[in-house]
Amino acid sequence: MNYDKIHNLELIGRGFEGRVFKLNDNTAIKIFSCSNIIIPEFKFSNLNLKYIVLPKEKIYIGNVLKGYTMNYIKGISLNKTNISNNYDLLINICKEIKREIQLVSNNQIPFSDLNEKNIIYNNAFYLIDCLSKRNLNISKEECCKNNLKEFYKIIFYKLLNENKFLMNKILKSNELKNLYMKSIPYTDLPYFLQKIKTRIN
Repeated sequence: MNYDKIHNLELIGRGFEGRVFKLNDNTAIKIFSCSNIIIPEFKFSNLNLKYIVLPKEKIYIGNVLKGYTMNYIKGISLNKTNISNNYDLLINICKEIKREIQLVSNNQIPFSDLNEKNIIYNNAFYLIDCLSKRNLNISKEECCKNNLKEFYKIIFYKLLNENKFLMNKILKSNELKNLYMKSIPYTDLPYFLQKIKTRIN
């Protein structure tokens, strides 16, 4: 790659580390703005993940490592869409993501900077550029617990923001209130959503 070619590409994201461009309908590239680049290990490519988007190939400008390619995901960022209209779909999506989070967590890699802007919605959730650059010295179980909590927390707060009356409904139901007080929305959100669906719909 070279900077002239990169500058002619469509800019689709910008963050603390660098910028993301659309290379074509299948591929995006991330170019780091910092000089000391740490790219997530490419060993994850053998996990064959669908919803957690991982680095694919390293990008060099000259002989200097400057970024990587990843799958381009067409859709709308979570902060710009409404997800509270179909609980069945939301439950299924969360279950699919949970399976992939468990696979990533088995490698003891935590999420880093996961937020509504790097979760893309297109009939599913796609988590973009959200893995930490380093392994942490924690167990696989603890890593999975932390990663699930990060993801579930974002989705649950998004639902609360969309439905201003949802928390009141939760607190008025003894069962839902009890589950909420036990932090079930952050440990098993699909189960909690199923209870919401049966109790208040």
